[in-house]
Amino acid sequence: MTSDSTSARGGVARGAPINLRDAPASLFADDFARLAALKGGEAEALEALDRPDPGILAFYRREALAFGALSVGRRQEAEAQEDADLLARTLVARIRDSAAAGLLAAAGLFARTGLRQEISPELWAEAKIEFAAGRLTLGEFAYAAVTVSAAAPDEPAAQDDPAAALSAFLEDRRRRQGDELKKALREASRERFKEAFTVRRFDAAYAAVYGRRRGRPNKSTSN
Repeated sequence: MTSDSTSARGGVARGAPINLRDAPASLFADDFARLAALKGGEAEALEALDRPDPGILAFYRREALAFGALSVGRRQEAEAQEDADLLARTLVARIRDSAAAGLLAAAGLFARTGLRQEISPELWAEAKIEFAAGRLTLGEFAYAAVTVSAAAPDEPAAQDDPAAALSAFLEDRRRRQGDELKKALREASRERFKEAFTVRRFDAAYAAVYGRRRGRPNKSTSN
């Protein structure tokens, strides 16, 4: 990996197109390395990105952790599983958000024609991403041999109203991904908004988004 195409801190840097399979390690090197360590290898890390733990499994695991119903060994195992699942979901969300925001340019072989063409940013929010196979699919839009590259240099968020932008970001993630751990949302927000991020601003946006409609997540899953 070269310095013009990677960002160890987890940002988008300029560089040549890279295979979708290599995107997590190239764009978010430190986080992907940590995921690989937790899962036991890069292949296992890609599997975790492609197939996150079922929601019901994550729910019962968090319940067991919250109520101290595990032995020391089982608790350590469950915590490692929780950390890996959270990290995998965060990595996928970061790549989705970067592509949807136009920070990543993507192309792939369109199934209908067999020709390589650009992939619209609008597809990334809901598309099925298969990193190991290098595929992206949403209904009739199916692409193979997908590559991504930086469409623009990484830059700080420049919002007229950062607080409103942060609330909109959390609202959109909740709509697409459901309830998430508060610390995952905090780190994703910090990465997205950079200098515009503050803990006070995040806490206000989090309270606004999770305090209405479906309600705030259970205490055991919100911290």
